[in-house]
Amino acid sequence: MEKEEQYIYDRYGKQNPFTVPDGYFDSLRTGLMQHATTTTKAIPLWKRWRGYVAAACLVGVVIVGLATYWGLKTTDVADTHVAVAGYATVDDDFSDDEYADYTMLDNDDIYSFLANN
Repeated sequence: MEKEEQYIYDRYGKQNPFTVPDGYFDSLRTGLMQHATTTTKAIPLWKRWRGYVAAACLVGVVIVGLATYWGLKTTDVADTHVAVAGYATVDDDFSDDEYADYTMLDNDDIYSFLANN
């Protein structure tokens, strides 16, 4: 680090390259005060409250979505679809043994299913 500083001193010297115009600081205060405005701008009500409005809309959408989701989950299965309601009436025609026989798979059926897929 000292070599770099020494190189800079040798090449450019110790003179400060930055200068301030004469009388700059004498007129600085008055120039700043002239440019400063004492009036404040009125912020429209919409700009002031739009963040709150957006948050309220988001909360409303979430509440409606959750209410819809929970409302659909608690409905009766027979009321959701016509095919389900029609199938529920046919339930009495078959016994549990007939359902078990219909859905029973043996090893050959499993092997053929796996081979085809």
